[in-house]
Amino acid sequence: MTQPHRPEREVEYRGTGIYVSLAVILILVVALLVLALQNTDSVEFEFLWWDLEVPLFGLMLGGGLVAVVLDELIGLAWRRNRRRRLAERRELKRLRRDATSERSVGEMPAGEESFEPAEQAAGEGEPAARKGS
Repeated sequence: MTQPHRPEREVEYRGTGIYVSLAVILILVVALLVLALQNTDSVEFEFLWWDLEVPLFGLMLGGGLVAVVLDELIGLAWRRNRRRRLAERRELKRLRRDATSERSVGEMPAGEESFEPAEQAAGEGEPAARKGS
């Protein structure tokens, strides 16, 4: 069977060719440079046994980097936990689907016995105790 010939689509370029993300990055870099140039005063930084004098910009940049790293670590743990839960749900659905398909074919899962009331097992409407007498 032959496939109908589809004409190739012509690629159409729109815009100026400057990516929006590149423009945003450039704006952020310029903002960081202005922030660094305006905050060059040294401040004393004390943490545990460290006593440092660092530029204010360095302290702000360090705090921002710590925040980003903590955010990524928490996000990593959350995503790992979510993937594990989703995998467990998929496995549970698969096991339930397999169990229902086995029962629909007529197979009993291992360890399960058929349950019949005593009257039906003994015979037609006779109680089980009277059947033998």
